[in-house]
Amino acid sequence: MSLTDLTEKILADAKARAEGITNDAKARAQAIQQETSEKLVEKRSIFQDSLERILADNSRQVQASARQEVKLMQETAKRALVNKVFDEALSQLRESRSDVYVSHMASLMATLPAETAGKVRAPENRVAEISEALKRSGLSLPISPDPALTSGCIIEGTDFEVDLTLEKVIAERRVALEVQVAAILFPVS
Repeated sequence: MSLTDLTEKILADAKARAEGITNDAKARAQAIQQETSEKLVEKRSIFQDSLERILADNSRQVQASARQEVKLMQETAKRALVNKVFDEALSQLRESRSDVYVSHMASLMATLPAETAGKVRAPENRVAEISEALKRSGLSLPISPDPALTSGCIIEGTDFEVDLTLEKVIAERRVALEVQVAAILFPVS
C-alpha cells in the first residue's frame, strides 16, 4: 500500500468515524429533543391541571365569600328594620295623645305596691300625665320635673329606684319580643 492509499484510507476512516460521531450526536440530540418535548408536554399538562384546580378553588372561594357578604348585608338590613320597628314604637309612645300616655303609664305603675313611698321624676312636658297616671294607680307621690327625661318617669325611694322611662320599658320588652317581631317581618317560607 502506498502512502497515498494509506492517507486516503486514514482520511476515509476518519471521515467515517466523524460521520458516525456526528450521526450519534445528532441521534442523541434528537432523543434529548424528543425527551424534552415529551417532558414539556407533561409539565404543561400538570401546570394546566394545577391552574384549573387553583382557578376552580378560587372561584368557589369567591362565590362562598360573595354568598357570605350577601347574607351579612341581608342580616344587617333585617336588623336595621327590626331596630326601626322598636324605634318607631318608642317614638309613637313618646308622642301619643295625653289620654293614651296616661293609660300606658298607669298600666306600668299598676305593678307597683300601693305602699310605695318616694318621689317621682318626670319629663317637664308630661308632669300632668304622670300625675294622672299615679292617681289611677292609687299612688300619691310628689312629682318633680326632670329636663333630662324624655318619657315615662323614675320613681325613687330611700332604698330603691324604679325606672319606668319608655326607653327602659321598650328595651326590656324588646328582648322578649324581638324574635316575634322578626318572625312577623320575615316569615320563613
